[in-house]
Amino acid sequence: HLPFTHHRTISNRKNAQPITLSKLESNVDKGFTFRKGSDKSKASRVQFIAPSQVLSVTDRGNESYQDYNLVYAVPTIPGSCRLHVRILFEVDRIPNFIQRSLIKAVFGTPPWFTHLANHKILEDDNVFLHYANRDLTLSFNSTDENKVENDIDSHRAALPGVLPKRRLAPSWQSRLFQPTAADSAVVAYRRWIDDATNGFGPVYSPWLPLDCREAPAPTHGLTTKLILERGHAHTDKCAACTQARSRFQKLSTSCLILALFSLALNTTFRTIIPSFSAKPLMEFASGLLAPFSFALYFILERRILPLFERGRYPPPRNS
Repeated sequence: HLPFTHHRTISNRKNAQPITLSKLESNVDKGFTFRKGSDKSKASRVQFIAPSQVLSVTDRGNESYQDYNLVYAVPTIPGSCRLHVRILFEVDRIPNFIQRSLIKAVFGTPPWFTHLANHKILEDDNVFLHYANRDLTLSFNSTDENKVENDIDSHRAALPGVLPKRRLAPSWQSRLFQPTAADSAVVAYRRWIDDATNGFGPVYSPWLPLDCREAPAPTHGLTTKLILERGHAHTDKCAACTQARSRFQKLSTSCLILALFSLALNTTFRTIIPSFSAKPLMEFASGLLAPFSFALYFILERRILPLFERGRYPPPRNS
């Protein structure tokens, strides 16, 4: 996944290689665990801990360190979820020069910069995941719909709350392409959804607002602009990003004022003020400051500030 989906973001297609997954254990209530590669122990593994936690552990052997990629995908309203991601390293087993680089990267980077970098990684996935989800949901005929209504009635009696009107991926067994052993975890997750939720996914709070109780109609899907929207989804709710955006806006305004002032000053020196000893230097300084301030203004307005409002499309891998 990383070398292909996140090519030119955090990985490279040249690093792609087959991954073998073999099931170690499975339980409807607890989830399932897969061993990664040929490791005979459970050290390198992918573990789904029901209902919303995924743990991926990479073991590099006795002479190196392990890392733990921990993700909580928490459903919020139908069609949306909030991700909580933690990446952990066995720091005491990492070489010193890498330790210093990690510490600098983690603690020496402003939070808003880290958030923008995280957006870029997640948005590599967002568009195709959204439309793949839409396509998996689209498979109803009249027979399916009647069966779904009956299933919803029986499912609601057992689990009170707000239920989706559609199965997440009806008939996925015949529609989902699963050519490799690495797909076995996807199959296991789909089976868990079927076994644990009858295929409907999570039950939402009965106190959800009425307009949030159903995901957008799957026949249309969201626009790319909405999928990659950052301003309302994150920036407005994040203190670090809101503060950074405000400071960049003030800096942009200052640059524009300084550029216009420098341009006016340069024009005044050239056309109105008589010659004096420092006039050439003042003309040169104001003439240099004006284009520099204009350039910085356009960089802020066209390159920096938009990053707080929307993601990039197409993604870097398609550039």
